[in-house]
Amino acid sequence: LTGNTTTQRPNQIQSNVYNAGFLNFLNTAAFAEPAFGTYGNMGTYSVRGPGTPELDLSVYRTFRLRERLSLQFRGEAFNLPNNFLRSSPIANLASSTFGQITSAGAPRILQFSAKIVFLMREPVSRYFSRSRGRCVAGRAW
Repeated sequence: LTGNTTTQRPNQIQSNVYNAGFLNFLNTAAFAEPAFGTYGNMGTYSVRGPGTPELDLSVYRTFRLRERLSLQFRGEAFNLPNNFLRSSPIANLASSTFGQITSAGAPRILQFSAKIVFLMREPVSRYFSRSRGRCVAGRAW
């Protein structure tokens, strides 16, 4: 170890590592920098970030205009209830913002679209003989 505090695991000195604050997520007094050349006593992934409950929705409706032509309308909503999605807290022990949440996820996003679909079909007579329905020129159907 070379004194790198950005990827070094800290020592956990208190049992409760979480704060009751909304944006001050981690209790900074629960962590200490380990001695130089030693590993910290915390395991990998032992602290979890805030949950991100998210509900996405997509609805569409297709209208057939003609035999080979249809129109599709689509509506999509991401983060439908518009929850405040907190990002992970700053995990760098040497940072002045250690344990704080300084960014957020995306707000509600709505998008609408329309699509015209043209159905092209190969003529059956290209592959089959009209008289007996047999395969022509060795092509499989």
